[in-house]
Amino acid sequence: MGFRDLKAFNIALLAKQGWRLLQNHNSLFHQVFKAKYFANSTFLDAQLGKRPSFAWRSIMAAKDVILEGARWNIGNGAKVRIWEDKWMPTPSTFKVVSPRKTLISGDYVSSLIDHELHAWKADAIHSTFLPHEAQIILGIPLSSLPIEDRLFWAVTPNGAFSIRSAYHVAKKLLDSQPEGQCSNNTAMKAMWKLIWGLKWPRKIRDFAWRACKNILPTKTRLRDRHIPTEVDCDLCDEVETTGHGATSKTASIIINDAHQYIAEYRKAASHPAPRQAAIYPKSWKPLPPDWYKVNVVAAVFAESGQCGLEVVVRNDRGQIMGALSKKLSYPLGAMEAEAKAVECGIIFAWELDLRQVIVEGDSQVVIHALNRETTTPLPIQQIIPGAQAWLPNFRSWKANFAQRDCNKAAHLMARHAKDIVDCLIWVEDTPPLIVSQI
Repeated sequence: MGFRDLKAFNIALLAKQGWRLLQNHNSLFHQVFKAKYFANSTFLDAQLGKRPSFAWRSIMAAKDVILEGARWNIGNGAKVRIWEDKWMPTPSTFKVVSPRKTLISGDYVSSLIDHELHAWKADAIHSTFLPHEAQIILGIPLSSLPIEDRLFWAVTPNGAFSIRSAYHVAKKLLDSQPEGQCSNNTAMKAMWKLIWGLKWPRKIRDFAWRACKNILPTKTRLRDRHIPTEVDCDLCDEVETTGHGATSKTASIIINDAHQYIAEYRKAASHPAPRQAAIYPKSWKPLPPDWYKVNVVAAVFAESGQCGLEVVVRNDRGQIMGALSKKLSYPLGAMEAEAKAVECGIIFAWELDLRQVIVEGDSQVVIHALNRETTTPLPIQQIIPGAQAWLPNFRSWKANFAQRDCNKAAHLMARHAKDIVDCLIWVEDTPPLIVSQI
């Protein structure tokens, strides 16, 4: 499986049990341990206590791994402490580095959020944090619904805990501790680091590791494992060991074989198998009767630290039923801005009293997450649930990916969003900017 340090592997397995204590609050496992060891706090704040059981002592031995890999995703901010917890999207520490200040409304992230507008309190943030950290905080997207803060595993791309990632965290922590052994294994570590750092396919690196460990299933190794077999190689009639192939061929034979393999590869690569490209609509298509299409798009203005959200709603005859142009005066990434545009378009369609809608956007990642076809990426895990919570209000709904050519009107509006003050809305009217696109 690729685990090369048994102690780190054991700690990773224990860390999984600790992660269960954090995530599965309704399980009997969590209720028993909470009642006995951290009745008035969480596992992250728990102490070893007096006369702990062997199971609790073992789980606590892996607590540092969880503290190293866990991070908060901000919802309403009620659970996250500003100065102590990891909630900043800065991979170096994930913590606030600004000098600590006492806030009037408390030291939780909820004191930095306007819960009526579902937005950050920009003035309070600029007055509390260093300028670069204030910009980072304002760039954290918030949901339109008061969802709870969520703890996720920051070591994996999708935020899900895995034994493999916990193993690497545990290995890093163990390597950072002072060594207590006398023997010097620096050379051996350097060799393993070289092998596993090679830019080869994984199976080739695994083969090289097995060869160095002399655990390839050669005939001599099989015989050593009491498996009845002949030890002679089928090709060269020598005793089949891990390194016997290196002496059974001359350099010229090896070079000729290599040239033959390269020629075969080039021949196969020159006639690649045709790939079936995904077919997406390239222009706006009419809708079924009584359906409405909601085209959404986002634009990020990096130079000013702002972004724009655009929504265009049409009926089944292609007529404009409504349009929205909104400027967000804080920086968001491209994916976060697209997710906010989808959320804004869904809410706008509901406010127009539409009941059968097709939401179209040009971000496949966001559309797939909205349809629950893939795991939601970390940057938008707090936005997508808010958008999905509105969808059951509609009688019918669909979410489709569409190329930019299907969204020309919204893209044209997006380029001018930075020139508006806050938000512009057109109902049963056409924005002057897109008259030529209708």
